[in-house]
Parts: sequence; C-alpha cells; structure tokens
Amino acid sequence: MSKLGFYNKFDFNATPILIKFDRHLATTLFINKVLYRNQLVANVNRVLYKLHPAYANPDILADTAALKKYFDSFPSCLAASSKANYIKALNIFIGYCSQTSEVREKYTKLIESIGYIRECLGSIRTGLAKSTSRRMAERKASQFRGDSITIPITEILNCVDVLKDKYIKYLDRKHIHHMQLKSLNTYFNAVITLKNAQRPSVFSNMQLHEFQSPVRTETSTGAVRLSVGVVDHKTASTQLATVSFTETEYEEVRKYIEKVRPSFAKINSPTTVFINRNGLKVHNPSSDLRSRQIELGLRNITSTDARHSYGTLSASKLGPEERNALATYLAHSLSTANANYVNITTDKIQAMVSAITVLQDPDQPDLTNMPGPSTSRCIDAIPATIDSPSTTKQPHVKKQPSPSQIDKERLYKKITEHFTINEDDDIPKKWDIKILAENNFGCSNFDDKEVRRIRARLDYIRNTKRSIQVISYFPGIRPSDEEINKYLTSKDWYNKDTFSMVVKNWTPISSPYNIERLKFILGKCIKKQKWPGLVVQNGILLSKVEFYTGQIVCD
Repeated sequence: MSKLGFYNKFDFNATPILIKFDRHLATTLFINKVLYRNQLVANVNRVLYKLHPAYANPDILADTAALKKYFDSFPSCLAASSKANYIKALNIFIGYCSQTSEVREKYTKLIESIGYIRECLGSIRTGLAKSTSRRMAERKASQFRGDSITIPITEILNCVDVLKDKYIKYLDRKHIHHMQLKSLNTYFNAVITLKNAQRPSVFSNMQLHEFQSPVRTETSTGAVRLSVGVVDHKTASTQLATVSFTETEYEEVRKYIEKVRPSFAKINSPTTVFINRNGLKVHNPSSDLRSRQIELGLRNITSTDARHSYGTLSASKLGPEERNALATYLAHSLSTANANYVNITTDKIQAMVSAITVLQDPDQPDLTNMPGPSTSRCIDAIPATIDSPSTTKQPHVKKQPSPSQIDKERLYKKITEHFTINEDDDIPKKWDIKILAENNFGCSNFDDKEVRRIRARLDYIRNTKRSIQVISYFPGIRPSDEEINKYLTSKDWYNKDTFSMVVKNWTPISSPYNIERLKFILGKCIKKQKWPGLVVQNGILLSKVEFYTGQIVCD
C-alpha cells in the first residue's frame, strides 16, 4: 500500500472518494455518487486507442469519455507488482457504478470498458516488459472495440503457396546466388512460422540431427506427415516445438541440405539446417519474410498473426481435450494454455478447430492416438471435436501505415528514384522531400530523421557521379591527393566524401588517352630520372643512348 494508497471503506453518500495512484501515473481521481469530474490531472500523452463509438452519444457525460481515455492509457505503463491494487480499486469503482439501476444504466458502457481493463490487468504476468504489456493491452482493446485481428487461414496458406511458386525453382539450379539462398530461406520460414504457426526461433534453431530424425505419422487415408521436433525455441525446453512437413516439403528441405547448404557452409558453421551466405544461422527471418511479402504484393503476415489465427494468445475457453490438443500442436506448455484460454466462447472454439482442420486430412485419428507431451507431435494428431464452418471475421482494414510500420528500405528507394541528381545539382530541401512523401506515398508523419536519411542517399548518388567524372579525367595513373583536390575545387565539388570516394574507387580505365596529358606525364617522369637515357624536346621523345630489343627502360 506504500506505492498505491486508496481506501477500501467508502461512504458513497458522503464527500467525494479519493483514489490516489502511484508515481507512474501521477493522477488523482475524485469520484462521488453522481460521478462528476471536479479534478482530473491525468497524463494522457500516451493514449493508445480511440474512444469507443458509443461515447459520441451526447447523453454520455464528457467525464465518462475522459475516464475512458484515462483507463485506456494506463495499462501500458503499469508495474506488474501493483496490478493487484489496481484491480481492487477498479472492483470498488465498478461496485459503485452498479449499486443502483439508474447509475448502472447510465454508465453501462463505462462499466464494460472498466471490465476489459480489469481483465487486461489480470492477464499481465510479473516480469513482462512494458512493451509486451502494451501489446497485450492493444490486443484486448481491439477485441473490446470489435476490431478483427484474425487473418483467415486461407490467406496464410495462399502466402506460402505464392512464395513456393516464386522461389522453389532455385533448388534445381546448378549454382545458387546468395540472394537466391535468401529467397529459399524465406519460403521455408513461411512453411514453419506461418503454415505450422511456430516462432521464427524454431526456423533459426532447427538442427540437422533433429531434421534427420523425424516422426512418421500415417492417417487412415494414407496421408503421411513427417514431424520434426525442435528443442531450442522460446517455450520450455522440456517440450518440443513441432514442425509437421508433408512428404514434398520434407524432400525440399532435404534437397536444400544436400545441395544448397554445402556451397555456403564454412568449416566453423553451426549445425543449423537453414544458413545465411556466411554459413551461419539466419538471425532475421521475420525481416526477410516481410520484405518478400511487400515485393510480391502480399499482405504482411507475421508468425504472431499466424498464431492468432490458429487460436493461440486469443481469449477463448477450451475444454481439457481442446486445450491439450492445441497446446500439443503449438508446443505450448499446459500452464501457458491454461493461462491464455480462459473465457468460454463457443464461436472461438469452432473457429480454432476449423482453422486447424484446414491443414488436416478428412479422416482424423482419435484423441487416444495423440502423442504424449514428451514425444514429437504433428497436426494429424489433433482431433476435430466440432464440425462447423469457420467463424473467422474478415480482416480489419487498417489506415495508411507510417514509415515505421512498412518496409522502409523500399520506401526510401522509391523516394530516392523520384529525384534525378546530377553532378552539379543541389540536394532537395527537407520540405520538398516531406511534401513528396505525403502526396505520392501517403506518409504524412515523415519525421526529420527519415528525411536526413533520404538526403544522405541522394548526396551519396551525387558524390558517386562526381567521383566517376574525376576518375575519368585521370585515366592512366593514380593521381596525387593534391591533383584530386585541385580538380574538385575547380569544379566546386570539393568535400571529404567525394575525395575519399575517388581515392577508394580509382582504377585505370581503358578510355582514349589525352595526348597532351600523356606528354605532361612523360616529361614529368623523365625529369625525375625514372627513365634514364630519354629526354623530351619540343614535345618529342628522344633517346640519348642506344637501346636493344627487349630492354626495360623504365622502372
């Protein structure tokens, strides 16, 4: 009670009640029977959500909207150690709003919003980072507002099929470029993280000995699946993360190991199945997947989205059999499943089962045939307990994302290509870049940091063109630093970046030599006695001594 002081004995007919929250909120609320707002000093700089549409009703007091905004803002900065005190305070508040039918009817929406905040607080576990708490609060808020955050399973499978059609052909090539290796990794990452609803760490940490020891499962229809158990993943090490391959997919990965991997793996490469160009494990599979999805015009579907669509991390209360089945397939511990699937909603159970049956064969084995928690599992072992059409909602159409939410590299490239920069041109001003980003690409919140990056890229392009022209002026020999500086100054191009680029990139080129330039170079070398026995008179090269065929006359 030291950090959070509030009183649990109230007389609602007396003076306003004081509920004082901790220093993270620096907020004091005064509440009485009529719920008036005498004073509300709330830090709402980090308001997470828009107000509920119901608050547009003029019958709802402005105080209610302000309190709703306040309660929407504080879960993100909640200290896990204080959650019990917050829940107790909210229970008292809800009890007050519900004590009479008149008050209860007037503040129904507010009571609902406080209830979802209370559920959100109850789901926050000790030790979670603030960013994780914020994401959990956002998910619960979107569910409360009625937004759909579930992507249809058919769209996820379509993404995997498109990646396969585009990149699987690289497996049959004799020589594979490192960019083609990256594309193959993206496809296999989609199979593991999207089709099997696993975390990216399962793709990165799958070992060769794990892949070479699959569990073979055959259904009553004769369909065969090969399940690979991965030990090193985010959840408990006592339970395997299971990837269920079809025979075709397993053969594709085997060909990747036998043909592609040896051409990139080095002596000290790890024993992971999927490697990058340096023979090491892939550290950024999610970023590569997002880039390929944007490149192919696909929806940005992450592994988290896939796990949402299969039911994990969503609020749906399952029976013991359904919870055990889902935890088995998604490699959850039973404690995690019990913590996440708590609210009874039949439609979500149906949606979960329908989502899983998309990847199943028509005839499913009985629940008694499902492997235990100590062995590898596969999707064929999950029973279809409810046969009903999917109740998955259509995806919610989001607003135009900001540059921080899309592939920045692709956006930067488009903006850079819009400007034509030559050697003598000036770099566009910040305001011109911001206007272009807003009008042509819909990025209204392009900040100064991103503008500076665009200007730096344009400056690099200009310096590159300048360095090419400088190098072409000195085709025969490496110019001295003084000569480079003198030439850049004469063109009014001098800066450290251009100078260093010329010094770094200069190489002899096979362009026609300037005769006058060669005469000057030749005379300069002869004066330094690098070519003894030669002299230049009136631009003509003369010999003072007799040379024999094949004699080296210069050093």
